[in-house]
Amino acid sequence: MAARRRLHPPPGAELSRSHPRWVMLDRFVHYKAYAGEAVAEEVMDGTQSAISSTCTNISIAVSLRVAEPPAVSRLYLHWPERFMTASLSQNPDVDLYFHPYRLQQLRSMWRDDIGLLCRGKGEFVVAQLTFGGQLCVLHHKPGEEQGDMNWSVENMPLPDGDDIPNLLCGSWQTDAVVPYGDCYLCWADCYLGLLFVGVIDKRTKPPCYVPLPDGLDSNRLCIDPGYPDPARRVCVSESSMINLICVGDHAGCSVCASSYSAFTITVWTLTNLREKKWMKCFTMEDSKFWAALDFDKRLPHVLPEFPTISLVKPDVVYFRLNGGNKLFWLIEIDMKKEVLGSTSLYIFEEEEEEKCSIDMAHWRSFPGYSFVPSPFTRYLDQHAIRSLELSEKLQNIRLEQAKEKIFVEE
Repeated sequence: MAARRRLHPPPGAELSRSHPRWVMLDRFVHYKAYAGEAVAEEVMDGTQSAISSTCTNISIAVSLRVAEPPAVSRLYLHWPERFMTASLSQNPDVDLYFHPYRLQQLRSMWRDDIGLLCRGKGEFVVAQLTFGGQLCVLHHKPGEEQGDMNWSVENMPLPDGDDIPNLLCGSWQTDAVVPYGDCYLCWADCYLGLLFVGVIDKRTKPPCYVPLPDGLDSNRLCIDPGYPDPARRVCVSESSMINLICVGDHAGCSVCASSYSAFTITVWTLTNLREKKWMKCFTMEDSKFWAALDFDKRLPHVLPEFPTISLVKPDVVYFRLNGGNKLFWLIEIDMKKEVLGSTSLYIFEEEEEEKCSIDMAHWRSFPGYSFVPSPFTRYLDQHAIRSLELSEKLQNIRLEQAKEKIFVEE
């Protein structure tokens, strides 16, 4: 790409009133197309952005609309024209120049198996762990040029033990990959346990396997690969504490929205990696949960799904409530005080724009997945975050629309 230039906000934009320490990112980068040959600065929403040029000298930009959790922040790709493919010639001699690259030289990199570890001063590690125990690592060291980076692939020695799942038989399904400390990435299967892999030094030792807390059932609720589990989640806090959140019954089994009678929300913390000790920090029975929801009469009494722990407050958990009729509530629960905190509605992409073409509707549909906690805003200057006011405005509009829907249903 050509040299980048900073995208400044529109004239007269107000400075943000606060600087969120973390955000809940939408799982998808959203696409915005504009007519013309360049991305016009006046159409941006005032978020910290950058304009670049492709190899064909077409301007593109990436921006971030910031919202305070539990509202969802959103990344955008601003592209001046829709990407299209077409055949320019049916001449066989010309088509000879368009042979695809040899697929046997390409490695399949499934996103759910990949983790990122950042160590400061520009140093980072990207690593992929397959269920067969093969580890693929890209390590960028401080001061290293991009051309000096190379992928290394090696067969990782697997841990031994009767209680350790067999990675080679394919029973392991990675639900999350989170950083741990300065040297480890943790691959988590919410029903089989955690694998801590050192990705900095020479990887001659087997990874450390940590089983789940006693009493948790190992039968997976959702078996679709790539679909986030709605009842359990592994998160990491800003202090590098590993947490496990479970929505299950008294027998330790996960519960689903289609069939449940009673449930308990439990938060565990891994207190000692070497001794593989878990501590039960918080529990909340369904009766306490319903009592907390009663403080906001707009909220539906449905099973809480897709739990996420706050990056900065380990006693605060966020959930998604499916109210039906395209009303997805995102709520904050203080597990220590057992009270309801902030609430918000998921804002669909077409609700941010004046029009949404039919052919893009499939890509803009909300699948109901969980969201990605990220400290992205810590790396932005406070005066660069100018989209909080826009997010609040969109949220207020969405709430008014929800009132009308609820009134019609009643």
